[in-house]
Amino acid sequence: MRSLSSRVTLGVAYAWALFAVAAVVIGVVGIVGVRSAISAGNQISSDELATSSATAAALHDIDSAYATGQAMMLSTSPSGRAQLATQLDNQQIPDVEARLATLRQLHAGDEPEELADITQLGDQWTALRAVLTQGAVGSAVGTDEALASQLSTAFAPLSSHLTELVEREDHRRDDRPASGRQ
Repeated sequence: MRSLSSRVTLGVAYAWALFAVAAVVIGVVGIVGVRSAISAGNQISSDELATSSATAAALHDIDSAYATGQAMMLSTSPSGRAQLATQLDNQQIPDVEARLATLRQLHAGDEPEELADITQLGDQWTALRAVLTQGAVGSAVGTDEALASQLSTAFAPLSSHLTELVEREDHRRDDRPASGRQ
């Protein structure tokens, strides 16, 4: 009788150990799976956030360069125009160039339509920069309302395009299914 009782006890102990090991394995697999899902979700959302933030930052920097250019072209103060021209040349234009380089990098693997948008954005900036540079070179001459008008004409499609890109990036982030967000 004692040997039967020992065998039953030993069998129950083995079964208990087997179930304990199975529970630990299931728990470890679950933890690894959850961490993997969180990591993938964070990567997706951080990429989208980076793109949206970079686009908004480019819009802000281009708006600032435009405002400085307008102020420079319409200023009646020669020293004020020179100071604004220096600010454009040394800070704002390089900042915009850096933002656009970041956008190109973030969109490098995108579809052809997205790449065409970024290329168009670069072309629009080149047109605006040409007017800004022309205004900076002529800043010692005095106010130039015609050049300020050219600046506004070059700025309007660029600003509109950037605003559209920001809204599109925001919609993409917002429209992502909940299963893709963490």
